[in-house]
Amino acid sequence: MALAALKCEAETANWAEVLSHDEAVRATRISTLELNGFGAFLPQLEAAHPHAIEEVIGTEINRQLANLMEVGRAPILHDALHHGTLFMRDIAAAAATDSLPGFENALGQNTQTDLKYAFELIAGHGTDEAISNAVGAIQNHIDTSNQITAESQRFWLKMLTQLSLEQGCEAVLAATADLSTQESREAAISILAAIFGDRHWGGQPSFDGVENGRRLDLLTQLVIRAYQTVRPQEDQHHEGTFTPNTRDHAEEARGYLLSTLTSTKSPRTLSVLYELSAMPEFAHLTDRLKQMATELAANISEPEAMNASAFRTFDQERNYRAYDDPSLFAVMNHRLADFEHHLLNDEQTTVATLRKVEGETELRQFLSYWLTQNARSAYSVTQEAVAIAEKRTDIRLHAAGLDRYASVEAKLDDARHRWSGSQLRDALIDQLVGRYLNHERCRVGCLLICMREPRQWEHPDTGERMDLETMVAWLQSIANAIMEERSELLLSVKGINYSVTANE
Repeated sequence: MALAALKCEAETANWAEVLSHDEAVRATRISTLELNGFGAFLPQLEAAHPHAIEEVIGTEINRQLANLMEVGRAPILHDALHHGTLFMRDIAAAAATDSLPGFENALGQNTQTDLKYAFELIAGHGTDEAISNAVGAIQNHIDTSNQITAESQRFWLKMLTQLSLEQGCEAVLAATADLSTQESREAAISILAAIFGDRHWGGQPSFDGVENGRRLDLLTQLVIRAYQTVRPQEDQHHEGTFTPNTRDHAEEARGYLLSTLTSTKSPRTLSVLYELSAMPEFAHLTDRLKQMATELAANISEPEAMNASAFRTFDQERNYRAYDDPSLFAVMNHRLADFEHHLLNDEQTTVATLRKVEGETELRQFLSYWLTQNARSAYSVTQEAVAIAEKRTDIRLHAAGLDRYASVEAKLDDARHRWSGSQLRDALIDQLVGRYLNHERCRVGCLLICMREPRQWEHPDTGERMDLETMVAWLQSIANAIMEERSELLLSVKGINYSVTANE
């Protein structure tokens, strides 16, 4: 009667907002009388009185978990997991976490179903510490229980893989290590079937979140164990409709593990597949495994095609024409990054020629030529254009179709120590900003430091020794401070160390 009356009341607009806290608590308690889950009005009640929900649901979960061993059931865990709101599942996960110390005594009892819900709540909504504690409780139970049944072992191994896939896989490998007798092999078959075989009951665990190297190590061991345990020559062959049994699920587990291994896009996977092809357990798959390795190598070597959105972004970033100062700033920085990549990584690099250049005039000519060759109609290049007060800048990038340009001030340094830290700072502040970026059509600039031979600089204020990366970071911090004061300016500092390339 109370539940029916409350459902009728919930049809009134804003009914939950007018309730007091005590009334909201009573309404929450009444909602738990629903046969499956909670009353449909509970989300409205939660939005208006979350503390009432927390008080009732949290208290009830704690009470049922405290009496779990005596009663053998905690049905509210099922309701919270499958019918509760996200807020309620968070509350349930926190309550289950608080009750973890008492779980270990209940693990061996006939409470698996309700404990399953508790661990699933912790896995999906608990903190990292809670998950770690839950993993420890299950692992300790598996390792120390002398009376654990085969069915219970499979259940807790599956729970362990849901909480921590890596530790669950290690536990599965340990539990299936003994294949010396037919009985032990049948037990191992049942474990593999339960954990990796049935894609309907609880689903097969996903390895997507595991780092590629670790994923490959685990899958290699699991695939070998699966083929040692579930021998292909003993496979069952069905005709017509049939109900899958444990053996069928184990065969499915074997196939799932192999397909997951071969889908791991890593050069190491190729070596693993060739190693497997040489093992007696895979004698019937020797040629197929080698073919898989070939197909995977082709897949790895050919990058995935970009979708339209990704290509549009790529094209805009790398090949568009500037339409304002920020886009001109992007074009300038991308072209200079391309120039650095050409010097350090391109198979047809001209770095050997550039290393022979010892003067900034020749450096400017070299850089201007390369920028012109790679303009892609986005800009035109001029050198030593006259700026304010008859001062001269190194290189100007004039945006196509836009009456704006960017200035690049290039400095060549090497073992001769041509430029000190204070001189580079002055070049940024006085020369690039103070002279070149004062023109009304120029608000974009870059100080480019080209390091021909290894050297270090001394910080002009602290005396600290700085390499090129540290020097660039320091100068960029100065540029950032300037941009905060003058928001119309866009400044970058870039260093290119071509004393050593990627192939040397």
